[in-house]
Amino acid sequence: MLVALALVLGGIVGVLWAFGAEYADRVRREDEGEYREFRGLVQQVRARVSGRPSQEQVGIEVAGTRIEGVLPNLFREGLATVTFSSSFEPRLLPLWVQHLVATVALDSYPGTAVLVSRAEKAPAISLAPVRREQARALLEDLVALYRMGRTVPLPLFPRTSYAYALAGGPANREQALEEARKAWGQDSGEAQDAFVRFAFGEVVSPEEVRAPGDHDFEGLAERVFRPVLDAMGE
Repeated sequence: MLVALALVLGGIVGVLWAFGAEYADRVRREDEGEYREFRGLVQQVRARVSGRPSQEQVGIEVAGTRIEGVLPNLFREGLATVTFSSSFEPRLLPLWVQHLVATVALDSYPGTAVLVSRAEKAPAISLAPVRREQARALLEDLVALYRMGRTVPLPLFPRTSYAYALAGGPANREQALEEARKAWGQDSGEAQDAFVRFAFGEVVSPEEVRAPGDHDFEGLAERVFRPVLDAMGE
């Protein structure tokens, strides 16, 4: 359930903490520059955490739903995730879900989470501690969306929705929509994703996406990403 919740809300969990010596050697042989870049990402994480990573099996009840799974990449300071991708947004929601679950499930959880990527604008993202009661309430809302997302497609897109919320959302609507359209319509934008096109058809702008019920693009972006941005200090 932990993995399923992260999948529905944020795409495949792309955790890359340690490649292993064999993979690193292959990368070094094939592309020295890429190898140095990879080492740089690992060093960024190492600068923020100490010790060796561990994992915890967790199981909690949230809003009548059992959430079970393994929390990987736990350090003394909290969770740490590395992705070699230049796009961090698809990894952000899975980390957020893990962050909330760890807060609720583990008394020993320090309460911070770090995501390091190749993204130029945000190469390292930190999520601050969340109060346990607040984390549970946020999980209850995400579980509700998870249930809804199993019945109808929800207009929640990792990069586009994040761009909208980051630019201010309804408080700065025109600028927020402009940033969302950039993430949506660029050559590698989410409008080109085959699954998005299958679910919503050919849509020019994200605000035009229509879903059953009252789940509109702008409302969902705020509902899901505003707490994440608050934890990031944005």
